[in-house]
Amino acid sequence: MKMRLLILTISILFIMKPAASQPKTNFQGASKDCALAPSIDVTKGSPLIYGIPYLVPSLELKFVEKATGKSTTPRAVRVHYYWQWLEYPYPEHEWGAWVDGEELMNCTLSGGNVLKVPALLVKPRGWYDGKYTRFPWRKNPHFDRLEIMIDQGGGDFSRIIVHKNDLNRYRVSEATVELSSSPPNVKFDEKR
Repeated sequence: MKMRLLILTISILFIMKPAASQPKTNFQGASKDCALAPSIDVTKGSPLIYGIPYLVPSLELKFVEKATGKSTTPRAVRVHYYWQWLEYPYPEHEWGAWVDGEELMNCTLSGGNVLKVPALLVKPRGWYDGKYTRFPWRKNPHFDRLEIMIDQGGGDFSRIIVHKNDLNRYRVSEATVELSSSPPNVKFDEKR
């Protein structure tokens, strides 16, 4: 009987999270090269459901030309922090569908070829909290991936997709990004 009561209490605490106490996103540390863009919450209204916050580590990106190995400075770098949330109703999906929500950080290099993107605490959130977020199992918003868009100028854009499981490589290493007209190549060196 006591065990059932304990399990029931833990389940209730886990399922019910007060929406008002959930902060949005925390910018970890100052960066003169990067600025967080306004959130999509402005267009969607107040979120109704929250997932587990995820700390995306700071990134150290060094840009070089693939052909020559020489330093290069991109015109701009945009870092998209994507999470997924269940949207309902959704066309052609009777039980709703997972859609992307995002935070966007705009960066420019102020000289040199190394960009230090500060850590960001992403708080996944969603705008539907009805029966399909609980049936047949709990479906909370969750952090999914990071996409880095590199504007090389002249209409040349490169994209690096980093899935949640691969972020640890960026946490402990400096990433050397080799740019060319083809997709970028990323190599990792131990941080000094």
